Amino acid sequence: MRGLELCEVLVPGLQYIKKHHRVNNNWYTPTIDFVFEARRNSPTHGDFNLVEGNLKVMEGQWDFQPLDSGDGLVVSHDIRIRSRFPAPRWLVRRVLKNDLPDMLACIRGMAGASVTEDQSAADLALCPGDVEQMDN
Repeated sequence: MRGLELCEVLVPGLQYIKKHHRVNNNWYTPTIDFVFEARRNSPTHGDFNLVEGNLKVMEGQWDFQPLDSGDGLVVSHDIRIRSRFPAPRWLVRRVLKNDLPDMLACIRGMAGASVTEDQSAADLALCPGDVEQMDN
């Protein structure tokens, strides 16, 4: 995730996880510091919500639908977020629209799910920071 300064797992798990994130995107927005919990409700659905931090609201879900061919997944992500500080909706939407596709491509590359080696290299190039360090 672009701007991620801290990613601390507070409660590890496969079905439930609690994490602390600190995100500092740029000079004109305050640092976002929050704890959230995520649950995997089934093999195709998970959700997450804010536990504490300087956001008013953060909640959402992920849905994974296998393709009929069995060659991959369609991932849907819904998120609702509201900050405690004033932020124009257009700016929040723009940041999410710009960052989420790159983040998903990075995850695809790190998971080894890219279709070709060229696509894998392109996906991994979208990862911010040092991919080697993220694996550890």
